[in-house]
Amino acid sequence: VDTPMQVHDSVCALGFFDGVHLGHQQLLKEVEHIAKEKGLKKAIMTFSVHPKQILENNDYHYLMSLSEKINILKQWQFDYFYIIDFDQTVANLKPNTFDFHFGKKGMGDVHVLQENKSFDVTVIEEYSEDALKVSSSYIKKLLNEGNIEKANHLLTRFYRVSGQVIYGLQNG
Repeated sequence: VDTPMQVHDSVCALGFFDGVHLGHQQLLKEVEHIAKEKGLKKAIMTFSVHPKQILENNDYHYLMSLSEKINILKQWQFDYFYIIDFDQTVANLKPNTFDFHFGKKGMGDVHVLQENKSFDVTVIEEYSEDALKVSSSYIKKLLNEGNIEKANHLLTRFYRVSGQVIYGLQNG
């Protein structure tokens, strides 16, 4: 039997959070700050798959699996954790139905969010180091170049790869 969940007023961080890197952590810290200041609960909203995988029908390369992302985000001990199962139905929602950057045809962005008077929107500054925006794409570039030390610094932990070990040619 499904029982409705009682949700209290909260501050919510929206994002895909691939890697949960320093840039993402700045957003999570801002949510913690606002929640404490206003006496609200803390929430995280993310997606099961990267929207580009559905919208562009491409094989998006992830820094971490969904389960790894969930484990890291749970360490922040937010009150609510929402995972949107991103599919074509969600991609086709109009921005005023689903207020996020990836509303139908990309019509929803931070300006649409700010126009919605049913909630307040705070946009944080891009987090940069060495005049470069810290992003999942940048970290993937560093990894491809073999700059593991810098990638680890931006991730605030050691980058790791997980998978299943299978019987093969015994060359490993």
